[in-house]
Amino acid sequence: MNNNPDNYGFVPFPYEVKTDFVTSLSKRRGKLSGYADIEITTVDNLYIGSGFSEFRGNCIVSQTQTIIPASSLKGAVRQVARASSEACIPMNKIQVPVLYNGETRIVQDHGRRVVKYEYSSPRVTENQKHHCVPKPDEDGNIQVCIVCDMFGAMSLGSKVRFTDMQAEKCSLVQLPVPQQFSPSTATSNYWDLDDHKNAVYYGYKFYYTDCEPRDLSKNESIEAVSKNVTFKGRVFFKDLFEKQLQLLMFSLGVGKHISLKLGGYKADGFGTVKTRCTQLMVNNKETDAKALADKYASDNDDIISPPEMVSIKDILKYRER
Repeated sequence: MNNNPDNYGFVPFPYEVKTDFVTSLSKRRGKLSGYADIEITTVDNLYIGSGFSEFRGNCIVSQTQTIIPASSLKGAVRQVARASSEACIPMNKIQVPVLYNGETRIVQDHGRRVVKYEYSSPRVTENQKHHCVPKPDEDGNIQVCIVCDMFGAMSLGSKVRFTDMQAEKCSLVQLPVPQQFSPSTATSNYWDLDDHKNAVYYGYKFYYTDCEPRDLSKNESIEAVSKNVTFKGRVFFKDLFEKQLQLLMFSLGVGKHISLKLGGYKADGFGTVKTRCTQLMVNNKETDAKALADKYASDNDDIISPPEMVSIKDILKYRER
């Protein structure tokens, strides 16, 4: 089991961002379309929180536990795809604190003394300074990274669509969990200063799939999905390139290189799932999904398993139980 007290790690940003997928806003250029029937089975307990939660006694109960929302699954898969490729880095979502004149500034806010920071995007190298904002050239072509072309960017629709994942038989269990707090990117757990005192973000944050539950001495109770519950759904795709379909299967966890972490309380031993593709239809032909995921892992081993660095397979270690 992982013994990191915070139960998370960082996958370094790619050494170089590549925007070599040429397409257009009106006609996407990939030639592979179809769907994948997916089964997601809980390895650990799973908590699907939502705005439809309530307290029953001292227990938090969600009314949507029999469904993994399509948006949640898509977000998790997209983040894995980013960290497993040379995709652009979402600088607009990653900000780090810069102290005022190098000093902490204490101000009054509604009678409380609080620390105020200025925020800026992290320093990156010239090889990494690209964010996909599709701008057609005179021929109407655009060049974007592999992930933005798959999942969409500003003015660019997604070529991948997820359905909600439904559990046919969903057993629930009440469990104690620690009190939850929002992550604080203002702490140096997320970044460090280089020689020129520029804040440098560590990379993409993921929770370990084999983490130990934290201290439960101050806890609340939640109602969660039990282990070994299977959710079923479908992923549609259109106009993908071969490499994109390989990356999609890899990022879903079909090839058993990784396990996804979903839902809440990820730092407390919740959320690890395993994925199986029961049928993959590509251009009306049944295709081997695992072989595609394995091909991506083999061809891109230097990206997903960089030497002497933490890899996504180290953090999202595949687990059957």
